[in-house]
Amino acid sequence: GIIGATLAGVWARRIYAEAFARLGVPLEIAVYPLARLGILADQGAIDGEILRVHGYGAAHPNLVRADEPVFGVRLALYGANPALRLDRLEDLPAAGVTGEYRRGVVICETTLRRWLPEERISDVATTEQGLRKLAAGRTGVFCEFDLAIADALHSAELAGLAPFRKMLDIGAD
Repeated sequence: GIIGATLAGVWARRIYAEAFARLGVPLEIAVYPLARLGILADQGAIDGEILRVHGYGAAHPNLVRADEPVFGVRLALYGANPALRLDRLEDLPAAGVTGEYRRGVVICETTLRRWLPEERISDVATTEQGLRKLAAGRTGVFCEFDLAIADALHSAELAGLAPFRKMLDIGAD
């Protein structure tokens, strides 16, 4: 997930470590895939989650949202093909593109499933994998958190790939 070794993850760890230290409360942060985090939280195996979009709480009523975000988190559709134009989600079916999302990012999954047929939707394990497929033209749009995209674009692994652009915001913190 985004709380791992990413720039946002390192920053969030520092903020929470300092806050909990000032409260005198022990803190342990573990990194899991996004889908597993939800399952663990629902089972009571972990006490909370860091960096989830606002609407996430509706599906996980046992979690209590702290309404002071550390980061503004946005989900968006990204593209690499300069000829592709999307002004709104409703344009997706007619665009003839394939859509992809990172496994566990449920809002991206449900959004793409609403606007694209099943055979034009796929998922990937990592942000980097999704961006490589986008750059290679194997997918038309990739749905992901803006923080994850920003972090991936600063990695050596993606240096020299085709430029990516944010096409549409689909969610907010």
